[in-house]
Amino acid sequence: MLLDVSFVEVAPACEVTLIYTAQLVAGVAPGTTINNSVELTWTSLPGPNGTLTNPTGSSTPGPSGADDGERDGSEVDNNDYLADAVAPIKIDSVSLNKAVVATSEPSTGSGKGDPLLNDLTIGETATFVITATIPEGTTPLVIVSDSLPFTNGVMELVSASLLPLPMDSNLIPDDPNPIADISDNQLGDGIDDTVSFNFGQ
Repeated sequence: MLLDVSFVEVAPACEVTLIYTAQLVAGVAPGTTINNSVELTWTSLPGPNGTLTNPTGSSTPGPSGADDGERDGSEVDNNDYLADAVAPIKIDSVSLNKAVVATSEPSTGSGKGDPLLNDLTIGETATFVITATIPEGTTPLVIVSDSLPFTNGVMELVSASLLPLPMDSNLIPDDPNPIADISDNQLGDGIDDTVSFNFGQ
């Protein structure tokens, strides 16, 4: 969109303020920056050739920007009567959070090691919740994927499900209820360790 405003004449020391409202369209992508730029150009004389008769004799034979014309903002030779500015607008990024919300053996607690981490025993199950926060706009190919760690011990992915979207959500994915894709994607040992949900766009 282009907003073009022109003034025939502006008095010395005059300040001009333009106020307008713009709305982001649905096609904006999360995490991007939109640079809203403005450019100002002006000329050295009134009209294309100055006034025809005036006390200073400022009438010019040539057109605006020419060697024998008034100076303007065309950026040719001495025609540097221009200025610009930019107001960047940052679109919110997609955010992701993962947390342990329950375990099958509450007695194991979290006091054996790091008090901020859950303690698990062999055979115990842990329930993880992943929350993806997607801002308004168009997010291409949304795939939520999670792989269980195996550095300090192998974990088996037993099941995965999708919670319904909040009632106040205005997200409209291609597939609002994708089927969980559970696989042995890391070690190839026959133990499922990865799950993904493909929401499309």
